[in-house]
Amino acid sequence: MDLVSGSIEILPEFPGGPAIHIGLAASAGRLWAFTGGVWDKASSQMLNTDAAWVYDPLTRKWSSVAPVPYKARGVAVLALDDRHILLAGGYRNEDGGAHLTDACLIYDLETNQYHSLGRLPIAVMLASLARVDDWIYVLGERMVPVVGRQTSIALHCGLSCSMKTQDHEISCGRL
Repeated sequence: MDLVSGSIEILPEFPGGPAIHIGLAASAGRLWAFTGGVWDKASSQMLNTDAAWVYDPLTRKWSSVAPVPYKARGVAVLALDDRHILLAGGYRNEDGGAHLTDACLIYDLETNQYHSLGRLPIAVMLASLARVDDWIYVLGERMVPVVGRQTSIALHCGLSCSMKTQDHEISCGRL
């Protein structure tokens, strides 16, 4: 959407197909999309992806970039500057189990590589990220299964994470 005129432009079709809970960030004049869940008709279940894409509005084309080191959906993303994007948390269902992750990564746009920043104090999915000065704030949900039931309880947890973009360090603590 053009914020001045209000006009809306339809983008070329997303190459990842119909997907849910994709992490999206804007950096260096482009749009970056990470992971997501896709419906698998054969197994009748939602499958997580490790796919990552970049959209260039000048060429109006999507291109694949290095896959995320793990398959997930609901990964929170935040552009830190014109070179680095933070990826935090997400929902994984690998090796026959399902769980949230506390992983924290930086994607380097120039080298097309991911760097581990360690772990968040708790695992979250569908979190929101915001940067204020030298602090990254993570606000999200941690799903805790209720024993003996098919339901879950959502605990809303606030985390504050300090980060240093230059040396890819992060330290996290509870608010």
